[in-house]
Amino acid sequence: MEAWLSGRKQHTANVLRGKLLRRFESCRLRTSTGSNQESELFVMIKKRQKDVWNKVYSKYTPAELPWFNLKFPKEVTKWISALDKNTTMIIPGCGFGDTAGVLSKMGFRKIMGTDISKKATAGARKRFPKLKFKTVETEKLNQERYANANIFDWLNFHHINRKNIRAYLFSLQKICNTLILAYIFEPELGKKRNSYITGEKVYNHNPADVIKILDKLTQKKKLTFEFKINPKFGNKKHKAVAFMFIK
Repeated sequence: MEAWLSGRKQHTANVLRGKLLRRFESCRLRTSTGSNQESELFVMIKKRQKDVWNKVYSKYTPAELPWFNLKFPKEVTKWISALDKNTTMIIPGCGFGDTAGVLSKMGFRKIMGTDISKKATAGARKRFPKLKFKTVETEKLNQERYANANIFDWLNFHHINRKNIRAYLFSLQKICNTLILAYIFEPELGKKRNSYITGEKVYNHNPADVIKILDKLTQKKKLTFEFKINPKFGNKKHKAVAFMFIK
């Protein structure tokens, strides 16, 4: 009898374990493949990100942020300048709109800045009233009416949770004609560290993984560079990588 009960307990445990594993795998696949159907994990991560960034853009002015007034590397400026200025240019993670303002001065006529934070896009509209900004998650841009757009993702991607990078990149891949992606990459500091401004994790996403995920695009250019952050945070430099992909 005891042996039978023990066997039943083991069988029940195996069934429950199987259900949990299938649920986890389903959640992982929906998150990693860019599916329109959101997983519970995806929703939880995005809610936290919204809360974090709304707090940041409520608390700080543009000049108080680490990335204020950062200049593009000359090579990246050349990549951007070669793009058609009449094609829609999307700027994910636009924040208070600094990058959008620079591209407007460069002659781009159809700029759309997007951000997960409604506080960021509200601030961007006030600073650049002639430009367009929209509160939308980058992972959902593929559900918007964009096609064959040019995308400039400038020093934003390293803030994206590792569990979300597939959905993030798949969304950009689906709507882009050209994608310029630049982000902090300092593998010598480990897989992740804390942000100056949010306390959240900053990730060192492996460029090889990025290239593998963007399998419908062709890598045309690559650049490694260094930049200094806002002096308010000290005279600190960071290493970064930039890619230009085309469809």
